[in-house]
Formats: sequence, structure tokens, C-alpha cells
Amino acid sequence: MSGGAAPVLKSALGVRGDSPALVTHIGPGAGRDLAALPLRPGDRRVDLERVGAHGGALLKAPADTRPGAGGHGDDRPVGLVAVVAATLADLRRAVAMAGRLPRTHHLVAVLTAASGHHDPPLPSPPGHGQWRELQEARVRRLDDGGWVCELFFLEPVETGPALDAVASGAIGRRRGPAVTPAVALSGPDAAPWVPGTVPPATPKPEGPVERRRTTPLADVALRVGTQKQPPWEDTEVPTLERTSGDALSWAGISGPQGPARIRRGGLVEDAATHLPPVDERVVNPVGFVSAAGRRLGTLAARGGRPVVVSGRQTVAELPESGAVSEVDLARLRSLRGIQVEWSGYSGPLPVLRAVIGLAAGGVPVFAEAVPGWAEPLGEELGALLTSVCAEHLGDRLDRERYSVALRRCALRTHATAARWRELGAQAQLGPLPEPRVSVLLCTRRPELVGFALDQVARQRGVDLEVVLALHGFGADAPGVARAIDRFAAGGREITVYEAERGEVFGAVLNRTAARAAGTVIAKWDDDFYGPHHLADLMLARTYAAADVVGCGPEFVYLEEIDRTVWRPGESERAVGLVSGGSLLTDRVVLEECGWFRRLPRAVDTQLMLAVGAAGGRVYRTHAHNYLVRRRSAGHTWTEDDAYFLRDAQRQWPGRRLAGLAGREPAGAPGAGASQKEGETD
Repeated sequence: MSGGAAPVLKSALGVRGDSPALVTHIGPGAGRDLAALPLRPGDRRVDLERVGAHGGALLKAPADTRPGAGGHGDDRPVGLVAVVAATLADLRRAVAMAGRLPRTHHLVAVLTAASGHHDPPLPSPPGHGQWRELQEARVRRLDDGGWVCELFFLEPVETGPALDAVASGAIGRRRGPAVTPAVALSGPDAAPWVPGTVPPATPKPEGPVERRRTTPLADVALRVGTQKQPPWEDTEVPTLERTSGDALSWAGISGPQGPARIRRGGLVEDAATHLPPVDERVVNPVGFVSAAGRRLGTLAARGGRPVVVSGRQTVAELPESGAVSEVDLARLRSLRGIQVEWSGYSGPLPVLRAVIGLAAGGVPVFAEAVPGWAEPLGEELGALLTSVCAEHLGDRLDRERYSVALRRCALRTHATAARWRELGAQAQLGPLPEPRVSVLLCTRRPELVGFALDQVARQRGVDLEVVLALHGFGADAPGVARAIDRFAAGGREITVYEAERGEVFGAVLNRTAARAAGTVIAKWDDDFYGPHHLADLMLARTYAAADVVGCGPEFVYLEEIDRTVWRPGESERAVGLVSGGSLLTDRVVLEECGWFRRLPRAVDTQLMLAVGAAGGRVYRTHAHNYLVRRRSAGHTWTEDDAYFLRDAQRQWPGRRLAGLAGREPAGAPGAGASQKEGETD
């Protein structure tokens, strides 16, 4: 615990009256110095790492969940609940344990360290009026860079939602998709499986899941422990079993089946689903450093726990579990890359979790070889780790390209949302719908319709539809009907809207968006897009808590001289503006900000200004899927080709899609075609 937090906790203990206090801590070093606090005989000091989702009273007796009991246990409030967390990632794990915390008049949440790119933990009240009795709120920065948030209530409130509000305040107002299905947690090591989520129920190891009237509070129960679980007694709610020691221990992986598959109940399951997921809301590429230093690091074992060293310096001591936090990532951003050593750890789980966390954060982690027991990483991630070497990472462009591939693979395979899609399927709950992206394609140029639709058709990993606005011409224009039929034959939906030539561009966009069926809107220009463009934007939409995501104009194709230039800029951070042709936002954001303005140009810029004015966040992700087409005329960006050549760090003859090797395939429209003014931002 930081010295700056000690006076806060002592003061809080002094004003809680005659009621008992609960002081908890979670994360490496968070419990340091708590023993010196002036606790009374009725108070409790609890290490949440040892208690978990179910396994201790925490001043609140477990609820009686027997059929017909209808009880909720001892719900007496306490005078103070304090949660001291080493990092924001640890605080989000504490939220997942909050079902065991009592109601309170006074909540103190302490972050002993901060990454530097998260907001202050300013909470937003829950939506049901629970905080109308709020008396006072304080947020202050500690001397060593951490944060403390204090909330005082005239009437006691549920601690879980209040703690969730504090943790969410540090990430941003936009919460993103919820973890589905609804999960009841049981076991001391269950919290990392749904970080940042207040569990609806914390049943006993044998069940059942608590009911509200006749309906269970969760769709599935997750039981995590080191010992064999008792028979599950709930016939309505299925259970998933995960061990924190046996299957992913050195002894467990050396049996006859080896690392290839882990068997449970006669079913063969994906080994990756036996790893706790990465909390993508905090372990992500936000804050990635493109121009890193020359130093290399090594992920190695020291006393059985993972550490990252560079030469004789220890850059970061990771938790014994191997779970990387946002603070760890911030300490490692300046390294050019990190090589993995696979031996010496207390078990395979810490090194596997460390590698996945580093990859999800975009840290260029690599290895000379990947042992067979590391199969839970997944085949694709394992292959990526061995695809580069230290020399390869010396090139800034190659390093960033590798980082993009790593983060994409790790987040799609091991993030919380991805993990629970797989676990929900294993529990036979059936798939839930993915958000649909409506691609808005407005053009005045019939000769580019086929090219643009072919690029949309190449998009991978996303459910999409196209709303095509033909601005000033009809589907009977040469080649247009054939292009539309070719796209529709691929199985994706397309809606065609013919706009009058005299309509203002902003009005055409709004009429196009009104025909969209998706919950997410993506604007598409006649630039060049890689096949992961939309899927990567959707990832950033989740992990960046952003209202608008896009990328910068780093890669530009100068059509007049047939040359591609790279002008690197900052990415993976909140900004004021992104390139209009890469803009992706939720439909509800468009509605809240008044849709596109009825202007002939600059409508994307005006939308982003409106988002910022409303308190929203615009986020710039990497630009490796997007190549801006720079024509000789028709831009509001008035600089000539010399401007782009002068600032270019690298350039190539011909057209290279976002810096990726090779030219664009034949069939892309060539130089010399100009865009009419007003159709691009």
C-alpha cells in the first residue's frame, strides 16, 4: 500500500462510528502496511486473493439458496468497506468478487499504481436511483501516482455496483458489450474469468444458483478450484468445471494425453478454454509505443514466478499467476521486444498467462520455439511467436506490423468475450448474435462501385451488410448492376439507394444510415482497405471504451505519381479526429450527436467534434488496414504531393496496402481517376 493511502484509510476508520469495518486488498503488494491500521475486534482484514468468489463470510453470511428458502443471508450493512487494489486490473477482479461484500455507508477504493493512460476513477451513479442518498464523493491522486476514491452515503448501498462504478470510471463512460452468458461464480479462483462484472450469484460449490422468484440469477455456473468439486445439485442451471492446478500443472500435462487435449466428462474441449481470459478492458494495446527503444527483454522465471529482465535490470515483476496488468504493460512499452524462456516456472499456467497478456497488449513477445505443453496458447498464436526474431523487430514498421498480428490473435482467442463464446457453447447454451456492422458506401463514381464492393466482400471476422448510395446515377450505369449482383452472390446483404445528384452529401449519408439495419455504422470511401479492417475496428471499439474509432492517414497512395508513402503517427490512443474513411461508431452515437450535418463536405469532422462536445471519446487504432487514396483534385486536404513526400519516413513505388508486402491485385482502379468534391472528408 502506498504511503499516501495510509492516512486516508486511518481517517476512514476513525469516522465509521460504532459499525464494523471491512478492509480488503488484492494484487501484488496491495496488503503491505495494512497490519498497522487501527482495527477493532469486530473489524476484518481480508486478502481477496485467498477468499475468492465463495469461501469466506466477509462480514456477510452466505445466502440460503435452498429451494423455497427465499433468504438472502445476513445483509446487515457495515460502516466501512475499503478495497486496496494494486492495479486497475486487480480492482476489476475485486468487482467480480463483490457478491461477498456487505452493504456499506462508506466505500474507499484505492489504486496503488496507475498506468498513465486511464482516466481518474470518477464514478458514474447506477441507473436506478441507488445513489440519491450520496452525501459526499472525493477523488484524489496519491503522492506516488495512484488514486483513491471515497464515497459517503446517508443510507447503505450495495458495495458491488458502487465498486464497479469506480472501476468503470477509470476506463471511460462507454462500458462496451457485457459478458454473456450470465455467470454465477463459485470458488476462490473464479474471479479472473469474468473481471469487472458483478456476479448475479455466488452459489455454494454444490449449488444451487440463487433464484429470484422462480428464475435462476445466472445461465451457467462456473466452479473453479484446486480440488474435486462435489456433485452439482442444480438441475436447471448447467455448470462448467475449471481447475486452477491439476489440468495445467507440470504433472497434469505429462499424462498419456499430453498437452493435446484436456478431457472432461467424455467431451473433448479446446485446451485454450482452460486458461482464464485476458481482461481486454485493461490489458490491451492502448498506449502502444511505435518508436520503441533498442533494448530487448526476456520473460524468465525468478523463484518460480515470471519476471521481465533486460540485461541485469528487472523491468517488471509479474504476479505469481502470470496475469499481466495495465501497469506492467506501461513499464514494458519502451522495450523493442521480449523473448520467452519456457523453463523454471512454478507451473505452466503463469508463463502461458504472461505470454497471452503481453500479446494482447501488443508487446512484441517472441520465442525461438514453443513447447508442446503450451498448446493452450492456440495454434495461430504459437506460430506467430516463432515467426520473428530480435533482428526483425529492429525495423519499426515490421515491429508494429508484428504487434498488430499478435494483439489481433490474442484478443480474438483469449479475451473475455471470446472465451465466453466458447464456454457458452460448451455449456450448450447456443450462440448469441454478434453486432452487425452496416457499411455506408456513398459514391458519385459508378466506375468504382465494383472495386469498393469487392473490398467490403473481403472483410473477415465480422457480420456486415452494405447500404450503397448511388449519388447522382442509377444501378443501370455501366458495370454497377453486375457489381451489386456479384456482391449479393457472396451471401451478404446489400441495400441500394439512389440519391439525387443535387442532394447535399451529409443528407445523403443520413438517408443511407436510415436504411441500415446494423447496430454499428462504418463509413467506407474509395480508399484501400485490408481484410481485417472492420474486425480490428470492432476490437478497438470494445477495449478502448470509445464512441468513435478509426485510424490515422499514415499510409497514403499518391495516385498521380503512383507511389505509396508511410508517415507514421501516434496510434492506440484517444484523439480528436480520425480519418473519415475509417470511421466506425454505434448507431446510437449518431442519434445522440444529431446524425451527420447537412453539409457538402467535412461531415465526418463535424460528427467527431459533436462526439467530443458531448463528452464522448474518439479513438485512433493502428493504420495497417487502411491506405488513403490521394488524387490530384477533390480533397478538402489541400497539400500537394510534395507535402506527403517530404514527411514520409518510407516510400515504395506503386500501391502497397497499408504497408503490407506486395502490390494491390490487378483490377483495382488505376491512377488518373478523380473524385468529385464533397465526397470525401
